[in-house]
Amino acid sequence: MNLYYGMRNDLIEIALQYPVKKAAAYIRSFWWKRMAAGILRGRNREAFYMLQGAEDFLKGPRWLWSTDPEQLHEKIKSAESLKIREVLYRSFAVYRRLYIEADIAVQVYQNYMEEYTTENAWMEYLKMKA
Repeated sequence: MNLYYGMRNDLIEIALQYPVKKAAAYIRSFWWKRMAAGILRGRNREAFYMLQGAEDFLKGPRWLWSTDPEQLHEKIKSAESLKIREVLYRSFAVYRRLYIEADIAVQVYQNYMEEYTTENAWMEYLKMKA
């Protein structure tokens, strides 16, 4: 399961650290190399977590902050392993989306992430009182 959080958060971190074009290119390369390694090792469950992490990254920061973290964790935790055919199909579909949408996703993270890093945003997200 840590692969889900690692992948999603690594992609967000890359999006925030580099200029848009460089970040988008690095995201594509980073994700594909990790997926290829998982596929070649035959670790379909690990591949699922990396796929889901990339898909959720592409949903953007607004989706991430509007999602209940406990429900998301349960959804990820209860996921079943995919068959190799499904892994390959979804891998190419996600890579296609990254190829088309990574620049836009990076720009969205760079433009809006700051509003989610305030103390009030975290208190609201964690459902805690200020």
